[in-house]
Amino acid sequence: MKLRGSLGRVLVAGTAFAALLLAPLTGTPTGTEAVGNPTLRVEGLDRTVNPGDTFTLRIMQDVDVETSGAQVDIGFDRTLVKILDVAPGSPYATADFAVGIAPQTEAQAIAEANTTTGVLENASAFYSGVPPITAGPDAGTAEFLVIQMQALSLVGVSPITITNPVLLDNGGNEMTINTITNGAVTVDNPTLRFYNATRSVNANDTFTIRVWHDSLGASTGGEVDINFDQTKLEIMSLTTGTHYPSGNLTAGVAPQTVAQAIASANTTGTLLNAATYVTPPTVIPGKGVKLDPGRFLVLTMHAKPATSGLAQLTLSGGSLIDAYGEIVDVTVKLGTIGIGPDPDGDGAAETADNCPAVSNPTQTDTDADTLGDACEASHYGTDPADNDTDNDGCHDGREARIGTFAPIQGGERDPLNGWDLYDVNGSRKVDAVDIGQVRAKFNTTPGNPLYNANFDRGPGVNAWAPSGQNGVINAVDVGLVRAEFNHSCL
Repeated sequence: MKLRGSLGRVLVAGTAFAALLLAPLTGTPTGTEAVGNPTLRVEGLDRTVNPGDTFTLRIMQDVDVETSGAQVDIGFDRTLVKILDVAPGSPYATADFAVGIAPQTEAQAIAEANTTTGVLENASAFYSGVPPITAGPDAGTAEFLVIQMQALSLVGVSPITITNPVLLDNGGNEMTINTITNGAVTVDNPTLRFYNATRSVNANDTFTIRVWHDSLGASTGGEVDINFDQTKLEIMSLTTGTHYPSGNLTAGVAPQTVAQAIASANTTGTLLNAATYVTPPTVIPGKGVKLDPGRFLVLTMHAKPATSGLAQLTLSGGSLIDAYGEIVDVTVKLGTIGIGPDPDGDGAAETADNCPAVSNPTQTDTDADTLGDACEASHYGTDPADNDTDNDGCHDGREARIGTFAPIQGGERDPLNGWDLYDVNGSRKVDAVDIGQVRAKFNTTPGNPLYNANFDRGPGVNAWAPSGQNGVINAVDVGLVRAEFNHSCL
């Protein structure tokens, strides 16, 4: 047993117990090592919070026998999150509790972890006295630590790690920890946005609009209000996106059905509470990086007969549900549907207008990607000074202007998804050269001169939606590039 700072201080409260625990250090065994299939874990494993949010983490124990104490170090990324407070879980509420290395106070230990080390050392709770000790948790699942934390201003993923664990049974015997399950906190500003919602249509056309989300963390569902000009547009149907094929679809205010909510929206101009979610919460694969969108909802809409002009689409009241089942606030983007030959009235015909739904008589296009400066950032989310915002080899206009160009070989593409064209040699086409280059780097990892993060796409639900780098170029990556063979942006 490692008797470190906090435990040493706790032991002075119970002399007989202290003698029992200290005996192994002097070479005098106190008894056989306890067994009880013990595990320590971060509850929830993975969750997403917004910058500035305060949240609670719990360290749980699962043991087949009664326990009398525990001690761990808790690691985190101090550039992304900080600890506000730490307390024993309810089964240890009356136990001796301490953190840090003597003579540190709890406040000093927390301050050191937040500003210097990123590790809260020796968080411990022990019942002292003469064994057997009956005050501790019974066999089963118990809450060991409750940690109050706050997200800082940066976005990213902070691992939450358990190291140097000590767990004692009610006789004071140290137990071998079978399993430690760490967790992670994603600090993020997720976005809900329309895909293919800035476009021109003709009166009486039926067309499809998608709602996607961009998030660093995995999501299990979400909800949003969809607002539109009901004098020019109407909703025909609402379905789940491809990343939620088994999700529950709801809309409106209970007990409305989806169909009733759509009928109401076509009168009011707002489809309330359009949502899809998975129960119980399970991680939906394929959304591990910012440039990897989650296909959330699909709207089929209709431009009413004898209409023209601009009809704006907006999202409001949006939220996502993370893998832990917690609600995460999101920012939203807008879209505009232009109806008729020159819906924005700027003198540029719809077929040639680089902002068909925003009036821009000068047609300024700084990066020459066929998306006008007046609408590129606000409506497409792309950079008006960079013609390939996601750096995948396919120009922004080629990916965003569905219907303006000939269909892209390989399927729909997203100007904000850097993973949807596995072109590693810059030819703007996935060909045998790309496959050969990925295979040449097979089994390389960071630190190997041959490793290149652009070739490391990681696991995903399909070739269009990998979940980011996993630190090795392996069969997954070879499979992904082969699956995109002959996809082209030429």
